[in-house]
Parts: sequence; C-alpha cells; structure tokens
Amino acid sequence: MRSSSISSAEPLSVTKPKVVFLHIPKTAGSAFRTLLLQLYSIEELFPVDYRSFGITPDEFFLDRYKLYIGLIYFDQLKKIPGEFRVVTFLREPISRLLSHYVYWKSMKIEVIEYFAKCAYDGSRFAKQLDLADFLKADNFDVQLQCDNCITKCLIGLDYVDAKGKLVIEDDMAFEIAKNNLNKMTAFGIQEKYEDSVRVMFNKLELDLPSGYEFKKDNDYESLIKNEPSFENNKIDLSPLNDEEEEIVNYMTRIDRRVYQYALDGFEAQ
Repeated sequence: MRSSSISSAEPLSVTKPKVVFLHIPKTAGSAFRTLLLQLYSIEELFPVDYRSFGITPDEFFLDRYKLYIGLIYFDQLKKIPGEFRVVTFLREPISRLLSHYVYWKSMKIEVIEYFAKCAYDGSRFAKQLDLADFLKADNFDVQLQCDNCITKCLIGLDYVDAKGKLVIEDDMAFEIAKNNLNKMTAFGIQEKYEDSVRVMFNKLELDLPSGYEFKKDNDYESLIKNEPSFENNKIDLSPLNDEEEEIVNYMTRIDRRVYQYALDGFEAQ
C-alpha cells in the first residue's frame, strides 16, 4: 500500500497537482472553492464529507481524484493516497463562530429538516435557540463546529469525544494545531483574502483563473440574496450580552491562539 504524504511546493508533475482543501466552516472557503473548481473538472473532484470520508472510500477509489474539497479533519488526510498538497483558510475566531450561528439560524425550515434526516442537526438547534442556549446545547454537531472548531479541524477527530468536545488539554491542542498548520503547503487568512489567494495559488503552482476578480460574497446580504435556502430576515447579534460574551470567549479560547499564530506567520510563507 502506498503511503500518503503532504508534499512541499516542489513540483509533483507537469500536470495539475493533487490538492486537498481543508475547508474550515465560515472562513471564506466557498469563494476559494469556486476558484479551484474553475481549474479542475468535475470528474477530478471528490467532495469530502468528514463522516462518510472516515469510513467508506478506500485507497483505490480515492486515487482517481485530484481535488478534494470539504469539511475534512487533519487526521483523515492519511486516507488520501500518494503525494498531495493541503491548503486551508482561517478566520478571526469570534467572527467565525457568530457567522456560523447566523448561517445555520438563517436556513429555511425545509432545508433544516433535510439536513436533520441526514443526521446533521446543528442548524435545528440554531433555529430554535438564542445564541447562549445554542452554544450550550448538548449536541455533537453544535459542539464539534462551534467549540474551538478551527483547532479541531487542524488536530483531527482522534482528539474529539462523542459529544464533540476536545479530550486533550488546551496547550497540547494548540501545539498540535500549530505543528499541523506548519505541515501544510499554504494557509490563508480570511481578513487577508486577496493576499491569501495569491500565496496559496503560488504555493500550489496553479494559475489564477482568467479574468478573476478578488471579491468574496460571504456577507449576510449576499448570502440571502443569492441562496434560496435562506430566509430573507436580518439577524443582528450585536452587542453580545455578558453571558454570550463569556461563552463565546471560552469556545474560541484555543482558536484565538491558533489564529494569532497563523496571522503572525502568514507573511513568512
């Protein structure tokens, strides 16, 4: 069996490289995904879902693809055969968390019911609960994707329990996340989107699509205007009350350290 390995920026071949986009939710990843999809054919794409990805595809099946995009956790990368390049985006963690809540809460009921049938029910809790109660919900999806989500994506599901909570100390989680970030081919910062796209495409040795404009329509107004799955009503979370602020700060405590580390090291890539 061939081993899997994250390659550096050394040339893999004269053809397009095998690329994994580890998409951390609500980090401008959808805009970046759209760029990648302009360079790879639909036959080359494997849309990753971390649950099914963890149990179903074998090496032979996965080896036919050249672009892997989705919510994949770092420890799942070992399933991908051969050499590949990995990139991800990070975002200021409090903004990311609040955006995730608004994203789920804005979904139409029929969309939420569809996801619930597929055993993804985080949006159902967001729809029904205010922010504080939502973040305290005893639900795997809520805790997995809201409690230090950036850190979990970067360290892997091996360090997450059945309730979606981390099972290791904060300092160890930070060190593992930091080390795994350094293993990646490149990473982007949502707040430095244009510079990030240039850095990441350069490291991937890919040309930006012809006529590309640096813009990302991930604000709420653009979301509800362009997506029929969302309700057209503004959700305003500012200012947070004392309880909300305390919970949000706790649930981003490691992510904020990881984000600051990434921000400090971004220019050195």
